[in-house]
Order: sequence, then C-alpha cells, then structure tokens
Amino acid sequence: MSACSSCQLCPTAKRTLVLPKGQYEYALHEEIELRLSKKQIGGLLFLAFVLPTVLGVLGLFLGNAFGFTEPALTLTGLAGMGLGWMVMALYSKLRGHVFLPQIVEGPHA
Repeated sequence: MSACSSCQLCPTAKRTLVLPKGQYEYALHEEIELRLSKKQIGGLLFLAFVLPTVLGVLGLFLGNAFGFTEPALTLTGLAGMGLGWMVMALYSKLRGHVFLPQIVEGPHA
C-alpha cells in the first residue's frame, strides 16, 4: 500500500466499492475509476447538508414565532432537520440514479 492511499481522505485514494448486481460486468478485484460531476457533488451536498440545516433553522424560527420554550424550540429544530433527512431519503429512493458515479477508467469503460 502506498502512503498516498493509506489515509483515504483524497479522491485519488483506492476504496472497495460494492456495485449492484447486473449493473456492471466487472470481476472481483478489478480496478476502476469513478467520477462524479460538479453538478452531482453540488446536489449531494445540498441534499445531505444544506436542506436539513435550513429546515432545522426554519423549525427554530417557527417555534420561536409561536412562543415555544427552549426545550420545545430544540424539538422543532430537530423536527425540521428530521424532515430534511426524510426528504433526502425519499429523493434518493426516487431519483437516486441521478447521483450514480460514471466509470471513466477500467477494463470495460
């Protein structure tokens, strides 16, 4: 193992990926290179971080507008974040194929 692939922090690090059956015809231990477009990365960042955070803060503001106490404000913020995660999960199930990486290098690329 090289020093470059030991930390696993950068996009050039080698990782094991389990692909769905029937989608790709690659044998075990074949090396491939996957790539996500900037648009895909932006969409994933929005769904995973921005949407839950915005809905969590919105929950806090709505709770404050209705005069909730601090424990109730915490619950409204968590409910907003939970709603964001549910939207993310639903979108992932319905349109998750949009975020699949593309194979750019490999035996069958």
